[in-house]
Amino acid sequence: MFKQKHYKQIEIAIFVLTMLLFLVFIISWEKHTLNKAQMGLMKVSEVIHDDLWNYDEGGSRSYLELSAKSNNYRSIEIHDHNGELFIRVDGPELHTIDRFLNGIGVISHIELNNEVHRDGNSIGVVRAVYLHSPIYLYLNLFLVLILCLTALRFFLRSLRELSRRKQTQNELKEERDFADSLINTAQTIILVLDTKGAIIRINPYLEELCGHRLVDIKGKNWFDLFIPLRERDKTKKVFARTVNNVKTSGVINSIITRKGSERLIEWHNKSIRDRAGFTLGVLAVGQDITERVHAEKLIEHQASFDALTDLPNRRLLVDRIDSVLAYNHRHGLYGALLFIDLDNFKHINDSLGHPIGDGLLKEVAIRLKNSLRDEDFSARQGGDEFVVMYSDLSSEPEEAAEHARSGAEKLQKILSQAYEIENHTLRLTPSIGITLIPEGSDDAHDLLKHADTAMYRAKESGRNTIRFYLPSMQINAEKHLKLQNELLLALDSHDFFLNYQPQMDASHNLIGAEVLLRWQHPTRGIIPPNEFIPLAEKTGKMEQLGTWVLEQALTKLKQWSNNTLPSDFNTLAINISPKQFQSNSFLEDVEHMLADSGVDPKLLTFELTENIMMDMSNNMRSKMDYLKPLGIRISIDDFGTGYSSLAYLQRLPLDELKIDKTFVSHLTSQQQDSTLVQTIINMSQHLGLDVIAEGVENRTQFEYLMLLGCQKYQGQFFSTPLNETEFTSLLH
Repeated sequence: MFKQKHYKQIEIAIFVLTMLLFLVFIISWEKHTLNKAQMGLMKVSEVIHDDLWNYDEGGSRSYLELSAKSNNYRSIEIHDHNGELFIRVDGPELHTIDRFLNGIGVISHIELNNEVHRDGNSIGVVRAVYLHSPIYLYLNLFLVLILCLTALRFFLRSLRELSRRKQTQNELKEERDFADSLINTAQTIILVLDTKGAIIRINPYLEELCGHRLVDIKGKNWFDLFIPLRERDKTKKVFARTVNNVKTSGVINSIITRKGSERLIEWHNKSIRDRAGFTLGVLAVGQDITERVHAEKLIEHQASFDALTDLPNRRLLVDRIDSVLAYNHRHGLYGALLFIDLDNFKHINDSLGHPIGDGLLKEVAIRLKNSLRDEDFSARQGGDEFVVMYSDLSSEPEEAAEHARSGAEKLQKILSQAYEIENHTLRLTPSIGITLIPEGSDDAHDLLKHADTAMYRAKESGRNTIRFYLPSMQINAEKHLKLQNELLLALDSHDFFLNYQPQMDASHNLIGAEVLLRWQHPTRGIIPPNEFIPLAEKTGKMEQLGTWVLEQALTKLKQWSNNTLPSDFNTLAINISPKQFQSNSFLEDVEHMLADSGVDPKLLTFELTENIMMDMSNNMRSKMDYLKPLGIRISIDDFGTGYSSLAYLQRLPLDELKIDKTFVSHLTSQQQDSTLVQTIINMSQHLGLDVIAEGVENRTQFEYLMLLGCQKYQGQFFSTPLNETEFTSLLH
């Protein structure tokens, strides 16, 4: 088919060709007219005889007059051989129009002369004036040409319009085919309903998800067929708003599949309208978020519940204690906090193995839950330590204490009964410490410490006993005070040093390291961080200690960089405590240290604990946003053990999640831990975050993590923490 511009060119060419043909016709016609006139004059001359030279008013004049009229001659003159006029005959009178045309020169005067000979001698001349007036012919011909050109142009335009329509139809067909291809291949739900909710179209993805084919359900009501009865009214209201041209996004509801199972769908709806603005139906685009919501709930559950026993963890316990404190203060009530430690559990766990120990802990948790009232609360503190809280026992402290002792004795009896764990009959006893709520403090952490102190007093009293927290029991706190003072001296005595634990990829290439702080005590040897870090935070020295760690690590990283780091080495991970990160001078300190050391910020990773994420203030977010442009990466340490939430993962500028070693240690033995690790890895990949597993102790764990999709590792299987000299040798 011709393109649109070709039709315009064709019209111009036809017009030019027609004008040329018209000119050729005029020239040919003029020539034909002249020849005709000459032939007519010759015929007149041929009929002139000798006797006609004598004037005779009869036939000769009449002949010439008729000849002049019949041949449109204006006049005919006969001259003798001397040139004298012999006869003159005038033709017909000109018409008014002819006179006008003659006056403006449109009618041509053609003068013709023809000599008459006799015996070879000229005897005279016949002269004629021929009036050539073809204007009528030309006008009619021109009019015909114009009509022909107009008809031709109309034909060409009609042809062009047909071509344009055909092209438009082809383009529309291509667009429809493309749209159908997108709909048919899209890995998302596409649904079209009419204004009554009848199904017009569903895409193959939805067919596969719900188990119905479009040919079987087309025209049926979507809400009656797919929406559960409990959600039907709410969903219809959303549909009605969409029909009224209110765009609805983020609407979540369940649909029922053909097999009867339910899938959770997030919808984005828009009305379909024609050019006149009338609503034709509704286009709904949906995403199946069933697995995502399940994973989010799993992570949120893990953030508040212990993975092994499914009891609330310390975080949820603290929240509940705060609630009970507030309630008891308002109503003048007392409750009690019981801190329970299982005597000799370590011996059972070490001798019979972790599976038996885990089974024993699960059974203890079940007994605790079954023995409590609905308003009471039980939690796992960690290891073999459990906490039970009685919320409201009495308005009198003495009576509340008596109820608490009675409850503790009941638990002591229940927990002391024999346990059957995998063909092993086991017995253990609990040591229980009790503090009242409130008693000497309105802080949940203080109350837990009080109950913990009372529990240790119970153990010191011979185990399997019950003790209350009393102020006199603070004697033991003197030991902590001594260690606290030694900590302050250690900062000045430079008794702290750094170790570096290598981080590897799946090919055992060194890709980074984590900085680990150690305390070399003058008499006690190396003290682990879990003992002195809480003291540093309590004494307000955590910020100073964290700054020292950061300075030392940057200085050493600069030295290593000057000597050329391995090609795969890309980060040095430094733990930043919550108090250090919350400090008003943190960002300024980081800038100064970067400037002084000359370290490339892209080589740094700051590891933050999940507890920092509980503070979703603008200040915390702005600090992270400030670090990102510098090139510093942000990693969430011990992910899954604290405040795990998809909310902060989506909103905060994070780069990496670090899987806690507690999940890695049970990776191959506990399905729940394996599922959680798989979920964390999948979620990280979906959010574009790196993931690293810590605490990898053997090849089995390493290979299993590889199978789950983890790409970065840290742990004893690759290397123990190294001192400065050892790590420098590893680098070079």
